[in-house]
Amino acid sequence: MPAASATIETDVCVVGAGLTGLAHAIEARRRGLSVVVLERDTRPRGALTRSCGQLPFALLPERDLEHAQRARARWLELARRARLAVSETGMISPARTEHELELLESIAAQPQRQARMASAAALTALAPRALAPALRAARGGLHAAADLRVDPRGGLVALSRLLVADPSARIEWGTAAREIEPGLVHCDALRVRAGATVVCAGLDPRRLPWPLARLLPTPALGRVQLLRIAASATNGAGGGATVTAAAALAAQPALDAVPAAVALRRRLELERPELVENGLELTAASLPGGDIVVGEVVAAREADSPFASARAETLLFSEARLLLGREPRVLERWTDIRPRERVSPRTMLSPFAGTMVVLGAGPAARAMCHVHAAAVLDELLEGAGAAAAWTRAAAGLGVAQSSIGRASRTGAPGERGGSESSRSGPSGLESHSTSRQAPAFQPMRR
Repeated sequence: MPAASATIETDVCVVGAGLTGLAHAIEARRRGLSVVVLERDTRPRGALTRSCGQLPFALLPERDLEHAQRARARWLELARRARLAVSETGMISPARTEHELELLESIAAQPQRQARMASAAALTALAPRALAPALRAARGGLHAAADLRVDPRGGLVALSRLLVADPSARIEWGTAAREIEPGLVHCDALRVRAGATVVCAGLDPRRLPWPLARLLPTPALGRVQLLRIAASATNGAGGGATVTAAAALAAQPALDAVPAAVALRRRLELERPELVENGLELTAASLPGGDIVVGEVVAAREADSPFASARAETLLFSEARLLLGREPRVLERWTDIRPRERVSPRTMLSPFAGTMVVLGAGPAARAMCHVHAAAVLDELLEGAGAAAAWTRAAAGLGVAQSSIGRASRTGAPGERGGSESSRSGPSGLESHSTSRQAPAFQPMRR
């Protein structure tokens, strides 16, 4: 590394100013700790900006449901503070077949998911105006009233402004973390000395500083495609509930054990195999100006492939036409990285003392990001997680066990006993640590 021209001292250093990184930085400030955020890009460009902004509290994994109300309240609090546009109209899912209706009724029968069945007329009243005509023929559907939707284009900007305005926080834009060692993060022109470091650089291993890209297990990645469709002259301003196809709900890991979801997936494999083959999970949401974001479909099986599937885009376009009841006018098309296989919404790994790497994927991770950030900082500030036991991390990410890992013992949730532990934390994070503990955390003295 070239010699750094400056050294910054802080309580917490966060690598990455996407939603996960900003959540950890904001949580650190909530605890009265100073924080420095390092972001390689010159402006917010995290995964939230490439999504529809949905926060699906109704479809969280079972272990996260008890924390859903706290996560939702935290989002609403921060939205008010940051003046971030947030929709509280929830998510609706129309049923067009008996099998879809059975699935939606089985979700509504679980009171902890805070969802209810609604008539076609009620769904039409809740939907964005552009999508209302297509819902009138539904046989009824589901309304998940607790779900939120934030402005995906303005979300990261609004949250980062909270930190920019805070004298005990700073964001170093255009500053890539090149190398990490215990207590020290090296960049090209500066280095950060921190009591605790959280790395939230996303799923792409190329964005991880050395030596993390070499050490950490990462999932196989593909690319999915989304579209931004122009509002029609009669749409009006943006608003209304997010619309999610029942087939997309059936694909959610949280419903794997629901018989109606299994039955619907099998029926789709027989009747609509192209949907399954191309990984189409149809969701449509209105942006503040009235345009509609529609996604997502698998565009490329390999994240590094320069080629996108024309068939997949045609399929997404045709499903959008059915949803809108008119010929869509596409304003933008883009792709984003997703794991090819199902992974835990959030996994935290500790390669060495005082450092945590947080890997997050999907809408459930967005919904729970602030609660998960609190759990991560609890681990770091308590001095737990000095080194990694990689077995469950590798299994959860669908890759082989890392050569530096050893077999770990599965502990009960919250259990700390034993020479090694791999446990599920208080908010459902997969946590991996050994008994060698870092020194107790002490905030920097100024």
